[in-house]
Amino acid sequence: MQKKYLKSSLVDKLISFFDKGKLSTSVIADCSTDFKYEVLDFEKQIKFQKAFSGYLFFTYTYKNSNWDLHRIIRNKKFKNHVILVYPFECKSVGLLGGLISSSLKRKQAKGVLVNGFIRDVDEIKKSKLNVLCKGFSP
Repeated sequence: MQKKYLKSSLVDKLISFFDKGKLSTSVIADCSTDFKYEVLDFEKQIKFQKAFSGYLFFTYTYKNSNWDLHRIIRNKKFKNHVILVYPFECKSVGLLGGLISSSLKRKQAKGVLVNGFIRDVDEIKKSKLNVLCKGFSP
């Protein structure tokens, strides 16, 4: 079976539609009556926009280290992307800090969703990058 992907011009139009605040993904999820998947819950938010949307880039960290996150984002472009960081075998260590957030902001990322903790909160606020996370780690 051949997979069909949305053309990028259509995806750009959808992202623009979401950015204008006409519809949110949470509204779409709420309308689903047979939603069987766990929704990520972000208790802490550093947002400079009411809502943000973009192409999703999934990455991960593991064994209490964010070194792979540094390595992965070094050579990629993130214009109009929302980055989802998922930890494996990580306790409550800070997975995202000032260096990564300023790098992602320079690469024009729209925001970061961290299914874990972040550190360097003041530096992240200075970078004005939208970040949703589980909590803060000193």
